[in-house]
Amino acid sequence: MSEAKHTLPYYGWFVLAAAAVSEMLAQGATSYGAGLFVLPLQAEFGLSRADASSSVIILFVGTLFLSPAAGRILDRAPIRLAVGVGAILFSLALAVIAWTSSLWVMVAALLLPAAMGFSLLGPMMTATLTSRWFYRRRGLALGIAAVATSGGAGLWWSPF
Repeated sequence: MSEAKHTLPYYGWFVLAAAAVSEMLAQGATSYGAGLFVLPLQAEFGLSRADASSSVIILFVGTLFLSPAAGRILDRAPIRLAVGVGAILFSLALAVIAWTSSLWVMVAALLLPAAMGFSLLGPMMTATLTSRWFYRRRGLALGIAAVATSGGAGLWWSPF
C-alpha cells in the first residue's frame, strides 16, 4: 500500500491573505469609511458638505507625494519592518485625528503620517509582496490582491 502524498499549500497564499486583509482594513478605514464622518464634521465645524468630504482627497494628495519614498522603503527595508512602521504611523494619525479639535492638525495628520502609513499598508504593499512571492501564478495572485481594494468596502457596509 502506498501512502497518499500530503502536501501543504504554498506559503505565499497565506502571505497574500494577510496582505489582503491589511489592505482591506487600510482601504476601508480611508476611502470607504470617510463618508461616515461627513455629517459629524459638518455639524462640529460648520463646514460645507464639499469641505467635510475632502478628507480622502487630502489623504491621496499626501499619498501622491509620499509614494516614491514608500516604494523605496518597501524595496529596501525588510517587509515586516516596513509594514509595522506603516501600521504605527497610520494608527497614530487616526488617533490624532480622533483626539484633536483643530482642522489644521487633522489635515497635517492626513497629509503626512496617514498617507505614509496608507502607502506602506495599502495596495502598493500588497502588489510588492505578491510580486516577491509569486512567479508561476502571479496573475491570479495579483487579481486576488486587486480584489482586496474593493473588499474594504464590505467592512463598512456589512452589518456588524
